[in-house]
Amino acid sequence: MSRRIAAVAGVLAVGIGGGRALADAPVPVLGSTGPAPTAADPADAPAPAVDPCGAADGGTGGDENVDLTVDGYRRSFRIFVPGRPAGGRALPVLVALHGSKDTGAGIERYSGFSALARRDGFVAAYPNAIGGDWAIGDRGGRGAADVDLVGATIDYAETHYCVDPARVFAVGVSNGGGEASRVACGLASRVSGVAIVAGDYRRMPPCDPGRPVSIFDIHATSDPVVPYLGAPTTHDGSVPGYLAMWRSLDACRVPGTHRRVDANAVRARWTCADGTAVGQLKLRRGGHSWPGSDPRASTLPAPGSAGAEIWDFFEGLAARPS
Repeated sequence: MSRRIAAVAGVLAVGIGGGRALADAPVPVLGSTGPAPTAADPADAPAPAVDPCGAADGGTGGDENVDLTVDGYRRSFRIFVPGRPAGGRALPVLVALHGSKDTGAGIERYSGFSALARRDGFVAAYPNAIGGDWAIGDRGGRGAADVDLVGATIDYAETHYCVDPARVFAVGVSNGGGEASRVACGLASRVSGVAIVAGDYRRMPPCDPGRPVSIFDIHATSDPVVPYLGAPTTHDGSVPGYLAMWRSLDACRVPGTHRRVDANAVRARWTCADGTAVGQLKLRRGGHSWPGSDPRASTLPAPGSAGAEIWDFFEGLAARPS
């Protein structure tokens, strides 16, 4: 199914590939020649206001492709719904951000999140970056438009499906991981947890979330594209520095717990304010990748894979206070 919705102005969450900042000039979405006009087409009229949790039980769910206009740019996302839960139970929402030169459909395939969503009951959404890259270092129009796309994706899920606004999560890999980190800072009032795989934290705008957000990082110390310790001389973007920043922002208790999973992995966790947590899966091998990726969209993530680790972390979080 495909759907177009009205223009959205100003409203983040999960990507593989080398992270890099883009130029400030607006870049059209794939196949277009420039930013779309901000006025909504009459055919883009929003769906009638209904209570998505008040409809009858049942439904098989499935994928839907949505086109929309955000901040003058034509954008799109893919959303998977596992079917309406019995009794109108509100479902969590997970927004996954792909990496450089990838697509929402790509991260849906290799992450296994839609298979997990069908099994465990949550809505999974996959936005598409303009030209395949998130403008993670842009503090102006493109950067704001990418954050607003994630917000608009969350809006759509909350308007059209029975979801729990207290359990909204974002995930990203590499360039998309950098974007997910911007989501944690810019949409802290809407997301309760953010997970980042091989994330690029260089050139990030200042972070002022306003409230604690749970953070989970997966990164290999051998990553040759986004080094674990950041830039060689300045250590800008280092994973230890990023986690230390969030332990401070979330008022975490130290020391945390550290447990060796196997010869290749150490798992760490810190308990923080308002029931939040900061977690880490530190890998000795693996390079710049999504651990345990599988190109088959119907395949559940294997235990220990990034998809399984991320969802385990999110499921273990306390419900976010309103």
